[in-house]
Amino acid sequence: MESRARRSLQATLALLLVVLVGCASKIPVDPVRAAPTQSHAAHPQFLDCHTMLTHFTWPLDMGPGTVPSSWGPSDAFTSSVYMELFDCEHASIGPFERGPVQLLVEMHDKGLLPEGCILHGAGLILNIEKIIVSDPAISRYLQEEGFTPTLVGTFRSSTSSVAGEDRAIWTWQIDGNTSTLNGGSFTAVTSPVDDTERWIAINGSGLVAIDAHYTYTNTLQNAEIHGDLSPPMLYATAVPGGHYLGVGDIASDYKAEWTITKFKDQQCGESTA
Repeated sequence: MESRARRSLQATLALLLVVLVGCASKIPVDPVRAAPTQSHAAHPQFLDCHTMLTHFTWPLDMGPGTVPSSWGPSDAFTSSVYMELFDCEHASIGPFERGPVQLLVEMHDKGLLPEGCILHGAGLILNIEKIIVSDPAISRYLQEEGFTPTLVGTFRSSTSSVAGEDRAIWTWQIDGNTSTLNGGSFTAVTSPVDDTERWIAINGSGLVAIDAHYTYTNTLQNAEIHGDLSPPMLYATAVPGGHYLGVGDIASDYKAEWTITKFKDQQCGESTA
């Protein structure tokens, strides 16, 4: 089974000569309503999700992103910004259950990971820049867990068919700033994906990590994804105008379970109880 990291590299090489353009129009965003209930899940779970998983790659270490000062510079030939967007019918996280709930995890791969932070077998290991959630209570919970900043945003996701091609459109808004991504099929396949990624966030003098195990089957893989991103999105801070053109996967039957681990230092040397 081919990992998303391998397919991401292949798709990135295919798009190295593409000029950044954006043609997505801005549309109003409706607030999201979630019915609160109380429940404790041992591990956060996300079920029956529509997702868009996309990235854009810069040469060498030119991409934006923050890493601990104790980490060395990456020795990779590229650096990328990743955005993983989820619209889930059901989410269990901490004491909360929600449905539907939307969230966006923005990440990058800068910096040289300490050996202790490497999760062997993970398809990708990324650094969290920010998390955006539709539900204020979940946002507060994630901040208390050490994921800072976690912002509250409003989201809209939809799908359409144009000339026989399925397309996914995502729009979200933070403090009046609207961002849009529009994805269509680059290579349509339905091979199942079963993978784990580690996402790491700076938490004061320590770190907190999400080991996200996920599966999906109905997907457009290596999709061309374009749009316009506004601050505070990381890409918009690096590219004037925020016009986006990247690649990624679009899935309609995504489910995931997170394992959250807190580390006392920034080398992932000792976890807290």
